[in-house]
Amino acid sequence: MEILKVNFLNWSLKSKFLAITFLILLIPLASIGLLKDVEKTLVTSAKNTLLLASNLISLQLSLNPNWFEEIQIASDKKFIAPEFFIFPLNQSVKVDGFLEEWQLIEKFRQEFSPDSTVSSALNRMALLLGSFNGSLYVSLKVNDNNIIYAKSGDGYRSDQLVITFKDEQNNPRRILISPTKPGHTSIQRHSENAIVVDSSYTAYWAETDKGFNLEIKFPQNLKPKELRVTHYNIDQQKQSIHKNRVTSSSQVDLNPLVWPSQSIIQFIEKISLSQGQRLWVLDKQGRSIARKGSLDDFQHSETGVSGIAGWILSSKTKTLSDQRNASTKLNSTVVYDSLKGNEASMIESVGSENQQVALVSTPILLNSQVIGAVFIEENMAPVQLMRGEKFGELFNVLVILLVVIILLVLGYISKISTRVTQLKIKINRVVDEQGRINTPIEVDYVDGDEIDELSNAFAQMSNKLYDYNDYLEQLAARLSHEIRTPIAIVRSSLDNLLINTSDQQSRETIRRAMTGTQRLGEIISRMRQASGVKSAMQTAQFDQVDFCVMLNQLVNGFSSSFPEYQFRFYTNQKSIIHSVSTDLMAELLDKLLSNAMDFSDENSEILIELINTKSRLVLSVSNKGKTIAKKDLKRIFKSLISIRDSATGDTPNLGLGLYVVRLIGNFHHAKVKAENMNDNSGVKFSVIWKQ
Repeated sequence: MEILKVNFLNWSLKSKFLAITFLILLIPLASIGLLKDVEKTLVTSAKNTLLLASNLISLQLSLNPNWFEEIQIASDKKFIAPEFFIFPLNQSVKVDGFLEEWQLIEKFRQEFSPDSTVSSALNRMALLLGSFNGSLYVSLKVNDNNIIYAKSGDGYRSDQLVITFKDEQNNPRRILISPTKPGHTSIQRHSENAIVVDSSYTAYWAETDKGFNLEIKFPQNLKPKELRVTHYNIDQQKQSIHKNRVTSSSQVDLNPLVWPSQSIIQFIEKISLSQGQRLWVLDKQGRSIARKGSLDDFQHSETGVSGIAGWILSSKTKTLSDQRNASTKLNSTVVYDSLKGNEASMIESVGSENQQVALVSTPILLNSQVIGAVFIEENMAPVQLMRGEKFGELFNVLVILLVVIILLVLGYISKISTRVTQLKIKINRVVDEQGRINTPIEVDYVDGDEIDELSNAFAQMSNKLYDYNDYLEQLAARLSHEIRTPIAIVRSSLDNLLINTSDQQSRETIRRAMTGTQRLGEIISRMRQASGVKSAMQTAQFDQVDFCVMLNQLVNGFSSSFPEYQFRFYTNQKSIIHSVSTDLMAELLDKLLSNAMDFSDENSEILIELINTKSRLVLSVSNKGKTIAKKDLKRIFKSLISIRDSATGDTPNLGLGLYVVRLIGNFHHAKVKAENMNDNSGVKFSVIWKQ
């Protein structure tokens, strides 16, 4: 059986690049697949670990059902407002209107808009509750742009706060705060159809830029079960609450109040949580009765990737958008499932940054009845770090492979570039600046890829063009030499006939024949002249001359030779030193001025300008007369192109004059350009050198 042999060197360039590209694309595709498998494994492992921890905690809580009896919250009433959590404080609150002691739980402060009768947000309230050593503390922030304080003995013509609540025996109570000035203020309560001052309460009213802050300390061991706060905002002192002339009021029902279970709090405080984990203990209505931890605890600046990958992947872990941070009742499918008696888990996407949180929830059972649930959240940033570490290991391997492949590709591309450059050098050597083929490319046929085939094709083409160009050049010289002799013979014969013929009609015929031979001689002279310019370029030498002086002399010479034309020379500098071939530059100006004289209007001026600037040097010849069609502005510089009227003039025109101008201009590294004047009154020819 014959073994299949594949020679990579004989492949086409397209096949080679496609093969290399395919190999490079396989690397990231394989990496993506591997990373996805690693991520799935880590996420599954994290969920299983959380679920195991949740089961253990719920089992221990189910062994202590009496802890749930400490939670003073009604479950048989449908409340208007959501539950509000009373946060356990680490220290006693100094009732002074300042909020330093509330800073740790300030983010849980809940704002409430005014009632529907008030369209503005001027009297918006924000409430926060806390407890320490059996005492309830209330912190209120109220927006009020015009605070009206009570006058002595009249509390109904001022701003007033009314707090209505039910105590542990469901007895309704009401207290009123209507200060006469900022600072410590008394608390009034209703007692047997009378309003008396209750000194067991402590309150402080402090003004702010937007309104006022109010701190209240309730008597020790008074634990309200339901609470409502009403703010009466009096904008004018003449208004009275009793007369229903209150401008605005805001009232919020905070029902019920959730008092923390100290036993459950002490229990979960002993539980060790990892960074980015948060533990919730819920009652059977899904209300929070205790919690620990934070999803924002995880704040690492490193991505867990080392080496080269760690240098490239320098992004930091972003703060998680925590939607349940200030919640007292959790609304989640895993919570609903656990309150039905089933454990549940899921991965939740948060925010627009594709952040993920693992959620697990396990029911707390007592005699097969659900009395609560354990809900655990975990920020998946640690999983992302672990995935980053695996990616770092893989990345380091990929970098080595990619470097090797890139070096191979660069080496191959460099080789191709070198071959193309060598081919370009060979082609440039064949053709000179005037487009003539000097020497053909040496033919060295090589079987290989497309570049070798292109090199062979260029070699064959250059050889054919060289032979053809040589034939044309020799043909022009031979024709010029061979035609001059017969023309001389014909012309001498016509001269003899003209002398020996007396018939007037015959003499006229002979003169026309002599005119024709003269035109043929002019054609041959101009062809030899164009060929002579090319030959002169090969031996021409450049000299540093004063361009202004040289052009001025040439223009004066034309003025003397052709007095019937008006020549004017202008330059913006007195002296311009430039490197030129004086003979060829004189030939160039001769062609431009001859062309201008042929097309110039009678009695009009021919302007020769030499303008020197920092960026360029411009020699231009302008004449008034017939303009050139836009399509012919560039083609008139080509060989054997003439736009003259064929019936105009006795001197033949082969379209070689401006062609010679272009040859001389290119030889001097200048650009030639023809353009019509802005007012279409004539034509301007320019020779431009870039400086």
